[in-house]
Amino acid sequence: MNINSKEYWDERFDTNWLDYAGDKQTLFFAELLCGMLPQSLVNEIREKEYSVCDMGCALGEAVPVFCRKFAVDVDGMDFSEEAVKKAAETYPEHKFWVGDLTKLNAEKTYDVIICSNVLEHFVNPWKIAKNLSEVSNKYMILMFPYKETLKIDEHMYHFSEQVIPMKINDFSLVYVNTIDGKAFKNSYYPDQQVLLVYKKKCENMVLLSDVTEGSVGAQKRKDDEEWLSRLDILKEELNASNAALREQIAGKDKDIEILNAAIHEKDLVLQEEKQKYENEKAQLEAEKVQLEDEKLQLEAEIETEKAQFITRICDLEKEVEEHKNVIKQTEDFKAQNSGNLNEIDRLNNIILQKDNTILQARSLCLNINSKTSYKLLCAFARFVKQFLCGSLAEKKKFLGICKRCITRESSEFSKNDGYNMVLNIVNVLDSVNEIAIPSQAVEKIQDNQNSILSTGATFNQINPNQINSITEKCLEQTYNKSDIIIFSVINYEFRYQRPQHFAARFAENGHRVFYINANFVSKDSIKSVSNNLYAVDFHNENCNAIYYAPDCVDFDQWFREKMDNLVNLYAISDAVIVLDYPNWVNGAEYLRKTYGFKITVDYMDDFTGFLGTTTNALKDNCIHMLKTSDMVVASSNFLRDIATKYAKKINTVRNGTEVDHFYKAFEMENHKQRPVIGYYGAVSHWFAWEKVCYIAQNMPEADIVIIGEVTEHRDKLEKYKNIKLLGEMKYEDLPKHLAYFDVCLIPFDTSTDLIKATNPVKFYEYLSAGKRIVATEIPELEPFRDEYVYMSNDDQKFLEYVKMCLSHEDNLKSKEECIAFARENDWQKRYEKFAEACQEAVPKVSIVVLTYNNLELNKYCIDSILNKTAYPNYELLILDNCSTDGTVEYLKELDKKQDPRVKIIINEKNSGFAGGNNIAIDQATGDFIMLLNNDTVVTRGWLTNVVKHMSNDPKCGMCGSVTNSIGNEAMIGVNYKNIRELDSFAYQYTRMHNNELYTEVDRLAMFCTLIRKEIMNQHGKLDENYRVGMFEDDDYAQVVEKAGYKLLIAEDVFVHHVNNASFKKLQSEEYKKIFEKNKEYFEKKWSVKWKMPKYRNGVTAVVNDGMMKMPVK
Repeated sequence: MNINSKEYWDERFDTNWLDYAGDKQTLFFAELLCGMLPQSLVNEIREKEYSVCDMGCALGEAVPVFCRKFAVDVDGMDFSEEAVKKAAETYPEHKFWVGDLTKLNAEKTYDVIICSNVLEHFVNPWKIAKNLSEVSNKYMILMFPYKETLKIDEHMYHFSEQVIPMKINDFSLVYVNTIDGKAFKNSYYPDQQVLLVYKKKCENMVLLSDVTEGSVGAQKRKDDEEWLSRLDILKEELNASNAALREQIAGKDKDIEILNAAIHEKDLVLQEEKQKYENEKAQLEAEKVQLEDEKLQLEAEIETEKAQFITRICDLEKEVEEHKNVIKQTEDFKAQNSGNLNEIDRLNNIILQKDNTILQARSLCLNINSKTSYKLLCAFARFVKQFLCGSLAEKKKFLGICKRCITRESSEFSKNDGYNMVLNIVNVLDSVNEIAIPSQAVEKIQDNQNSILSTGATFNQINPNQINSITEKCLEQTYNKSDIIIFSVINYEFRYQRPQHFAARFAENGHRVFYINANFVSKDSIKSVSNNLYAVDFHNENCNAIYYAPDCVDFDQWFREKMDNLVNLYAISDAVIVLDYPNWVNGAEYLRKTYGFKITVDYMDDFTGFLGTTTNALKDNCIHMLKTSDMVVASSNFLRDIATKYAKKINTVRNGTEVDHFYKAFEMENHKQRPVIGYYGAVSHWFAWEKVCYIAQNMPEADIVIIGEVTEHRDKLEKYKNIKLLGEMKYEDLPKHLAYFDVCLIPFDTSTDLIKATNPVKFYEYLSAGKRIVATEIPELEPFRDEYVYMSNDDQKFLEYVKMCLSHEDNLKSKEECIAFARENDWQKRYEKFAEACQEAVPKVSIVVLTYNNLELNKYCIDSILNKTAYPNYELLILDNCSTDGTVEYLKELDKKQDPRVKIIINEKNSGFAGGNNIAIDQATGDFIMLLNNDTVVTRGWLTNVVKHMSNDPKCGMCGSVTNSIGNEAMIGVNYKNIRELDSFAYQYTRMHNNELYTEVDRLAMFCTLIRKEIMNQHGKLDENYRVGMFEDDDYAQVVEKAGYKLLIAEDVFVHHVNNASFKKLQSEEYKKIFEKNKEYFEKKWSVKWKMPKYRNGVTAVVNDGMMKMPVK
């Protein structure tokens, strides 16, 4: 194979190049070349930023070496496509291209061409060198073996001084250097190498041998004379330069004398300061003695109080004994009245059964009322009663309704106004709930409620300006998990489905969950379903359920009042909205704008009109819901495709299973005489009844059990004796029925779009019990076909699959594998993905806290962040600036807890306020940067509210909080004296001023300031030319305003500030010097006169004297 062919070198680079250390040899030659170059040439390339290309770069190892040497970008060229491809993958930051040294394109030129250990591979290397000269603008740097003693098959040409030309085209040889590779330890070429530098100058070619052997003659001597003349001139210039340097040295000597005098004067000043320090030390010693005396006095007082405390303990012990007697009397009373208590339990069970029956009947009525056929029946009844038999006024009302329905402004034929018998029944059922029940039962139910939340709480009398006892208890709790507000599609207790599973798991993971029921009742209430999970019922006089909200008078105003009261009563400050049904969308938008709660849509069913079953109002609300959401979570690919048309952010979280619940069926023993083919779930228009009947007809020896509400096809199913319709069962009872199923069915009509959008929950639940499954060809189950489920739309094939499973002749996964698969699809796993999606709906905030000593303040600050911040998506970056008081050790202990939100950075040197913050900002990943001083204590809802203002106003570039102590407009009057009072004050103040902004701002102090990350990306971080931590806030205010953004103070964000905790460690004179220097720099940088910040009207520097400064519990 031709050694100069692409095929030869492609094969070399693809097979044995690395085996023969080709990469290491290239690096060796590159380092050798860099060391042999004259420094003047290196400097010239750097200073003039010449373009450079390594011709014959192989796998590109030399390119980064040359790049570092010359401090310019370096390209690489090779005629092997394989080599160029690998070089580009290995060094993506450099440019590589394919070219042929035998026919270079003269249009692609470089200032400097490097060709190292390439020319020896050509029979006529000087022809190649001429080609290189045609694409070089300034220099050619060539290196190759010289006077070679080694015999290498790939070397086609041997170089000596007799064959090296002085000129190549218009390039002249200006530098020669040789080196012996044997001089290096671990050399990759143990022979001589020569380095030649050609510079673009003249045309004639002269051999190097002519120079070395003196055959140039007169021309060479003439050149030598010219060089000698130039050397004489340079010598004279050097002498003149030396004389000038001597004069400068003499001047420097005088400067040194002046400096020595100044140093002596400074020494005298230092001696005076030392004496002053000694005097102060003596004074401190005297104060120490005084403090010792005070300590002794305090110890005496403590002993006295200790004696009083012991006396009090004795009194308390007596009280405890008295309480024990009371408890014993209570137990005796309970023993004597056990029969009454059992009766109360029986009454409670009756009441609960009555409530469940009413809810089921009510739900059935509302379901009937939503059917198109029933609406037509209502329209006919209204026509007969109102138009044919009614008064003239009633006739006019009927015609008005017809007009509005025709123009699609309303849908009133099924309205609850006396003409709708089903809704009349609903009203009767609602009135049953108002019937008084025995007081003992009420007390029993109330005992089951959470101690913080009241069962009978109403939401129409809550005043945000006053702290309610329920609110006070909420404020005392740790608050580091965001609340979840679920606007439901069904009541919590109606059925246990996807919304209930997510609600329960959010609660189990520490979130308070407020589940807003879809149906409206006769009285507002909130019930504790389990720890952290509350079902909320609202009363609405004009509307029975959220399904009819579009036709309800003043619904949006009613909703705002109800939710304002709920939010205020339970101190809901950091929350995520989960939207299950479109008609809630206007209310969800109100909460986002007013309180900053982001919206996640759990998209389980389509209401955009694609399925053809929605009213215009519901369709419009659904599209609006998808468009306005911060995140859409689709339960199937079909729904995801629809959401893609409207939504900005989309995720997919399919349905799941509660494995431990349904696994009970796997463990249960069952004894039956006939095979059981089972299905549980609703039976409606999308149920493929034909397949079930076909199985019943062809398998009379088996029973087909259907558990669930049957709203359609009952007459067809009841024709077969071996089809058993058991009705609806409780969720907790399903496993004992599932245990009897030998084969489980999912017989859905896949011709309906509703089923195309369905990801069947029962598929995962069946597998949790290790069951065999036969289903129709449901799109969402396609990935699992023939592994976990048999699928067919053909009746005969469907039947064959059922028989295969019954006879154990199927090839589906084993029971153990099915259960393992179900565990991977458990609702807990689904919850984790859903929770991540909710987090992604919220902009990420990077909280940056800079610490320098002040250990106790650091602890208060960080504890308040971790225990009072329930914002769903934040990271906390803590950078320490060389503390010496135990702060570093505290932060290292905090780091060991491995909180994923917290990142600790220990600085090796004190980088100052700006420098330290900038280091942390460089590692921040948030959309916003929150700069927070270490002498602050944050309060409930602080982060959600400040982000809210940024989201509501895209032109807000920086937003700060109000506080108790700062030297500008952010300071307000306060009245708290400890941490508990602080929480109450902050909550009350911020709710009174919710959504209010202070706009007369020309700067924001950086004790608590939120900044858009995009501003820092485009306009830079904090200016590190300011010392200590003064004027950075003034400076960045200028940056933000010059970029076209506003500065705002959020009246609904309160952060306690100790103020100047670090500055207090500076001497006043030092502080003044730094202040003046920073001020001078600021004014010069921005060409403005700095103005003293001012307080807002009615506030002075001493307004909060006597209130809490340092945190006190």
